[in-house]
Amino acid sequence: MIPKMIEQINDLNCANNHNLEPYMVVFDPKLSQKERILCTKCMEDFDSITKMVTFKKAQQLIEENQTRLLELLENIIQPNIKQIDQLQKHLYSLKSYFNQELDQLIENTKEWIKNFDQIKQIHRDYSFFQELDILISNEKIQQINESQFNNEIIKINQALCVKMKLKLEQFKNFNEYNQCTQILNNIINIVQVTSVTDFEETEINSQTTNITEISTIQQDENNEIDQNELQEIQYYVYEDLQNFVNLLYSLIAVKEHFKENPSHPMIVICRNKIILQLNISNSIHTDLINQYKNTLKQVLQKEKQNAKKIINQFKLLLGDEYQLHIDNYISNSLNDELSMKQLSIEKLDIQTSPNQNQNIYSFPLGIDNQKIFSHWMKSKTYNSKTFDSFIFKAISYKQITEIKIMANFPLSSLKSNKK
Repeated sequence: MIPKMIEQINDLNCANNHNLEPYMVVFDPKLSQKERILCTKCMEDFDSITKMVTFKKAQQLIEENQTRLLELLENIIQPNIKQIDQLQKHLYSLKSYFNQELDQLIENTKEWIKNFDQIKQIHRDYSFFQELDILISNEKIQQINESQFNNEIIKINQALCVKMKLKLEQFKNFNEYNQCTQILNNIINIVQVTSVTDFEETEINSQTTNITEISTIQQDENNEIDQNELQEIQYYVYEDLQNFVNLLYSLIAVKEHFKENPSHPMIVICRNKIILQLNISNSIHTDLINQYKNTLKQVLQKEKQNAKKIINQFKLLLGDEYQLHIDNYISNSLNDELSMKQLSIEKLDIQTSPNQNQNIYSFPLGIDNQKIFSHWMKSKTYNSKTFDSFIFKAISYKQITEIKIMANFPLSSLKSNKK
């Protein structure tokens, strides 16, 4: 930094206002500021014996002194400025992080509402002919299973409440945190009160529905169908379909999380999980066809046709991006004639930091059927065979995936790794 004089040269006139350039400077503290400046004309009448220097010399001495002062200040202040600059960068980074976290929370609420709007949209559109078939077969207006909707909405709410609370924890020193957590607690409390009565009612209704359905099928097949075999067919067909749909929604969650890094290994891993499930599904359905060749063949075909209707609804809902996976599932698992066909998985090329590798390998890659489908595993029955039930469970599975992937791959770490 260069010293800069406040006054202009033209402002430095002698006391006599001769309008001449300053020539000499008198070192006499008793004189006023203007009296210390002498021009060439003033010098003709000046007779005092006092120390004086030329104006240029005085100006040089002052500027040298000011330069030393600035250098001293620079040496003292600059280290502080560097630290403050670092602090400022971290504050900007913190601001960006919190903005990103808040944006993510807001997006979660939008997704929450979107899930429910999507469910309403599904029920808004209906096929007259399909509903007519249902009306004719039941010979009465189909009762709305309110408890089923309540239970599935409970699962979505619980998953999202957990996810939101985890992210809100970092804002607990703000007043808004208490308000947000109170709202989430209200949702959970409503869920807990509703779930007890609805679950009991659902169990009774489900058991009644199963008994009625089984009795009807037994009459149609002249009592040749074994009840346990029927339950097994439904269990394997629909559990397998739910597994496949869950993995599609899990892939959606992972792709949304890594949207800034579409080549992330976790996306490849999730696609490979779908391919492995397709291979498992092919084996299951090939075995079912071989096992039920005679009496139960028509029953198996009926359940597979219903499964095909359900997966085609997902095909319309998810769009072209997931069409290949769904087409593979239909052709390799739901067709009437099948043969063993194993699809190849993608090659996984992991080139990340050791911490990321640890997160990738610690992230659950398998399908935990024992936990997710424990009530079906025990009873080997599948109470609901409607699209609503499948999409509810898929959305819940997607929310669980989001919670797990946020724990293993926080957005802040993704941003730092990108840098």
